[in-house]
Amino acid sequence: MSDQYDLVRKRAMSPLMKFGSALKISKLRSTTETLHLLKLAIRDNRPNLALFYTSNLKQKSVTKKKHAPSLNKSFIMALVNGMDQVVLHLMEKGFPKDVNTQSFGLVLAGDSIECPSYFMLAVSYGSIDVVSAMIKVFFFSKKFKKKIN
Repeated sequence: MSDQYDLVRKRAMSPLMKFGSALKISKLRSTTETLHLLKLAIRDNRPNLALFYTSNLKQKSVTKKKHAPSLNKSFIMALVNGMDQVVLHLMEKGFPKDVNTQSFGLVLAGDSIECPSYFMLAVSYGSIDVVSAMIKVFFFSKKFKKKIN
């Protein structure tokens, strides 16, 4: 009797087990989900986990306009919380495109307010490594643009 019961249970569980093992093997997350988890890791002050999620981001997805608001928020939160390695990793991936652009733009009653650039934020928070990396990126892009023109 027990042999019959085990056979029925094996047949019923095999599709579920295959499905479960497939989920464990392929943990591919979408970019939106990865960015959300990145924001949570930064908010929870877990730099190792935030570095893991930034390493999972693809270069193409970082440069898309669709993901710019959540990347902007993650970048500023990491800068404010003193996670220089996370900020540097995001810069390696290509965000922000220009360190002298406004970090966030505010429009109140039709008047735009001048906001600080990413470089000014890094200077104000005293992130020496980030500031030096931003200077290197800025001068490299200037020289590259001059050679093209």
